[in-house]
Amino acid sequence: MLRIFYLQLLLNNGKIGYSFLLFSFLLAIYACNGIDEETILTEDVITLKILNNSGNDIEESIGNGSDLIKLQAEIFREADKEFREVTFRASDGNFEGVSENSATVLADNIGFAETMLRLPLDSGELFLSAEVKGKDGITYVSEKTINLTSIDAVIDLDFKSIDGQNLSDVPKADGSTTILIEGTVLVDVENLNSLTFTSTKGRFQQTGNGLISQNRGEDSSLSAVYVVPQEVGPTFFTVKTGESSEYSKDSVLVFERAFADEIFLEPTTLNMNATSSNLISAFLTRNSGKVSKETEVDFEAFQTVGGLEVKVGRFTGLSVANTDLDGKATATFYADTGDIDFLIPVTIRVSTQTDSGGNSITDEIDINVTE
Repeated sequence: MLRIFYLQLLLNNGKIGYSFLLFSFLLAIYACNGIDEETILTEDVITLKILNNSGNDIEESIGNGSDLIKLQAEIFREADKEFREVTFRASDGNFEGVSENSATVLADNIGFAETMLRLPLDSGELFLSAEVKGKDGITYVSEKTINLTSIDAVIDLDFKSIDGQNLSDVPKADGSTTILIEGTVLVDVENLNSLTFTSTKGRFQQTGNGLISQNRGEDSSLSAVYVVPQEVGPTFFTVKTGESSEYSKDSVLVFERAFADEIFLEPTTLNMNATSSNLISAFLTRNSGKVSKETEVDFEAFQTVGGLEVKVGRFTGLSVANTDLDGKATATFYADTGDIDFLIPVTIRVSTQTDSGGNSITDEIDINVTE
């Protein structure tokens, strides 16, 4: 078969000189090595290569439904026209200009046939082949596979402590603690260089807001310093890469409340009459960072009569007496309820919860009320 195959190719093209001698030499080599001359290897007839846009061999790509890869087949350059018809096939995707899973291309004078395949929106193995059929009716097929990565597995998102260790505990929402948001490109590392991070709360240290874009160096990973929010609850993060940010990864951190370590009380005045109002301000602070926004503060007013606390007066604004970004909460006290003994100081007390579950801290101050 080997002799018939090569003679057929050579005679069809009128190549009997040097080419015939070359064929005889190859046949002699096969004989000396104990190879049956009826045997012919596919790679001696056709070889398939899978190339990216840069012309490099690839074994994996991203199944994004849009990228093109090149299928290149090389056959015996002296083959006649019929034998130069190469049929490319793919288990999925569409050949450019054909919109089908197969395409037939005529090899050029040096034995190369090429076509472009648009990758499917899929993941897993993609089976590719190139085949030619000789006049002897035998079809020679060169097959390859590449692995398609799902578009949601192109990039990964992780959270780390500021010293680069895996984040073991989510920080409190103190508006001050910093952590690292790390994006890692898992495939096509040489081309996906720019990463964009976004967060729905908090801010990135470098930009002062919830958005930052950076270019990677030689490493596949890139980190951005993130300052946790003062708002309690879930914060959603995204890292994106690729043209028009087509590849992304989402994650979420749930920030718990950062309660106060200390509370300070400050009335507008220490002396008031029964017909006026008195704005009472409470200031909450932490040993590290700030108290979370909307932390609840309890306000109460009482007089001590016979060793017992008797509630007096009234407050307005209690339903919104929660902290702002500066840790300040306010309520307004009125002494117009008719239940105040003007000879006894009115004690204003404020209290709030601490990080030690169930415990609270308080501060008190006495004010004088006159008629």
